[in-house]
Amino acid sequence: KTVSTDARVIAATNASLDREVASGRFRSDLYYRLNVVTIAVPPLRERRDDVPLLAEAFLREAAIVQGSRSLRLGSEAIKALSAYDWPGNVRELKHVIEEAALMADGPVLVPENLRVFRGSNADSGPVGLPLKDAMAEPEKEHIVRTLEKCEWNCSAAAHSLGVSRTTLYSKINKFEIVIPRKGRPSEKAGER
Repeated sequence: KTVSTDARVIAATNASLDREVASGRFRSDLYYRLNVVTIAVPPLRERRDDVPLLAEAFLREAAIVQGSRSLRLGSEAIKALSAYDWPGNVRELKHVIEEAALMADGPVLVPENLRVFRGSNADSGPVGLPLKDAMAEPEKEHIVRTLEKCEWNCSAAAHSLGVSRTTLYSKINKFEIVIPRKGRPSEKAGER
């Protein structure tokens, strides 16, 4: 029995399909089946006016998800965000804003709250450590800051970090992070 359907296929790519078809790396028959309406979305570096609008939207979304106070972007942060090239495009912007919302000390975000503008000074990092240890230190600090912001609630911290609780506990044990317990002396995560 023939069943009629009405379907639309939405496909996205960062490749130039015209060039891919011409070089033989993409099937021309598939290209002509898919290519009904083309919407070209340029990268953020080519549409800098969209950056403040997207950043504000991501900040509102992060505040709702994190249940945090209302935050806003300061004028210097907006200028800095708009000037940055965003090699990771919209995903990178979203992650930077989510982290800033979680880590902000005050109601107004400034460039120092945004990780893409922190640590640009080469002399500020650890010197003389093996590469593996030097790279682990910022990760440990980020986990500790997130745990502190989440009042040491591991479920909330894991959610904010975008990892499972199991992964978070593994990192806590790996970095020997001490979790304070109410009414009890501090203990490591694995000593429950």
